[in-house]
Amino acid sequence: MRKTVLFILLITQSVVAQTIKGTFLQAKNTEIVVKSFEGFIEKELTKTTCDSVGNFTIHYPIEYTGAALLQIQNTSSVIVLLNHENFEMQWENFQDFTTLKFINSPENEAFAKGFAINQEIEQKLTGLRYLLPLYQNNTTNENWLQNEISNQEQIFEKYIESLPKESYVKHYLTYRKY
Repeated sequence: MRKTVLFILLITQSVVAQTIKGTFLQAKNTEIVVKSFEGFIEKELTKTTCDSVGNFTIHYPIEYTGAALLQIQNTSSVIVLLNHENFEMQWENFQDFTTLKFINSPENEAFAKGFAINQEIEQKLTGLRYLLPLYQNNTTNENWLQNEISNQEQIFEKYIESLPKESYVKHYLTYRKY
């Protein structure tokens, strides 16, 4: 009888929520809140507290699909994509986004990669656009700069096109870009 009740409870829990597990060494004994967005209003989905070594497990509603803000109390926050995935996160340094790792989450891995690609492209475009007027009297260099600007502008678009049509990340990155 006890085994049956425990089994039913476990099944019920897996149907009602998805799980994010993680390790944030800088967030020992710290509260983590996951908030959804309803227009411009943030709404708390769930929260938990990291243990004494920075490990946490948080459950979010299975019916929620979309971007969410994972806030680490008085420290940092990061956007995560929730699309029916149970996944893990590791973040070694809250000041360095490149140390954020997602495990078993194609949506969030693709989002992090797209975010990094876009940042790099924007930095390059800023430099190229700055140089363009300086070479307006040098047709060869001006043409090269214009071609390079065009090439850079297409990199992110090609990345977006490479993502699966059904993925939430494809729609979200497109929305965030424009």
